[in-house]
Amino acid sequence: MTATVPPTGHDDRTASSSASWKFDFLDTVNADPACTPACLKVIKVYLNFASEAAPTAFVATSELCLRTSLSRPTIIRAREKLKSLGYMVPRGTVGDGAIQYRLVNARKLQIDDHLVIGREKLKEDCRLQKQYERAREKTGCKKMIPPEMAWGYQNLTPVCKEMIPNTLEQYPRGSSYEAGENLIGLHSFYSEAKGDDRKAPFPIPETDDQAEDMLRQIVCDRDVADYVVNAMGLMLRKGTLSPANAESLINQYREVAA
Repeated sequence: MTATVPPTGHDDRTASSSASWKFDFLDTVNADPACTPACLKVIKVYLNFASEAAPTAFVATSELCLRTSLSRPTIIRAREKLKSLGYMVPRGTVGDGAIQYRLVNARKLQIDDHLVIGREKLKEDCRLQKQYERAREKTGCKKMIPPEMAWGYQNLTPVCKEMIPNTLEQYPRGSSYEAGENLIGLHSFYSEAKGDDRKAPFPIPETDDQAEDMLRQIVCDRDVADYVVNAMGLMLRKGTLSPANAESLINQYREVAA
């Protein structure tokens, strides 16, 4: 009689890593303002047939309809959107004509930056709202939330004019900018660690004073909202802020505020 060999620790770690990969992928698509709810349903089905070690899958449209309760045109639109955003890369067709896709968490870093900016904006709005309420109390007026700030109390990604738009198309992470002179003051920090590659991150500051000094040089006396500076500070300390995406965020904010 042959004894059953229990799964090894390596197998358990592989399964756990693959599950984390899938959860991270779903979190990214869920938080991506360019994706629709249908996109999340479609990518979830594909992820059921893929793993971190083998991130490819093919699913017939009829099967997608069955598993998502979506119509065929909706599924086709969602799949095209996922392809255009880089989450699904065609790899050819299989025997029954279905297209096989490689699944790539292509926008994770961009979405992470987007969430950092959004959180800092909500903190800033909460602080301003408290100031507003205290001022109303001092004057004896009834408490009320100004219409332009009411959205801050909803669990939604802000989309008002004062906020960076709920889209990432205009400030792709790691994109290059011609106006490099705005970051000339940081060349001493940047060139020592990464040369001239503007897409590589700044070195992580060792102290808060160094971080503040680096942020001052990044901003270069430009009119940038506190929440944008705070968000860039968090990215800088995490080692994810580069000259390209710092300039991109600053320019994007200035375009929206103008």
